[in-house]
Amino acid sequence: MTIRVLLADDHALMREGLRALLTTAPDIEVIGEVGTGREAERQVLQLNPDVVLMDVAMPDLNGIEAARAIHLKFPAIRIVMLSMHATVEYVYRAFEAGASGYLLKEAAVEEVITAVRTVHGGGR
Repeated sequence: MTIRVLLADDHALMREGLRALLTTAPDIEVIGEVGTGREAERQVLQLNPDVVLMDVAMPDLNGIEAARAIHLKFPAIRIVMLSMHATVEYVYRAFEAGASGYLLKEAAVEEVITAVRTVHGGGR
């Protein structure tokens, strides 16, 4: 089974890097990329991903609020937040909004792949 992933980050370089990283996993397919929280909401509706890998800080609608909106409308879609913020407050807010995972942007390649597989399987 292929895990369908939507990437949401306002930095094109970050999205390109994540796409390259995730394509090394044979069971993961990147089906779309967006640069804002609002675009993430729209693309979830159109693409129906299994997992959204989303930056916390984005223009238009931040990742935590976008996660909340996505989780309310599509609770089966799993969300992994990406952030430079390591504080408990951000982690708490992300999980409260419906995220299933939280990774720092300094995470290793295998950690990102493992997080996508873990949340897809129902874990945190």
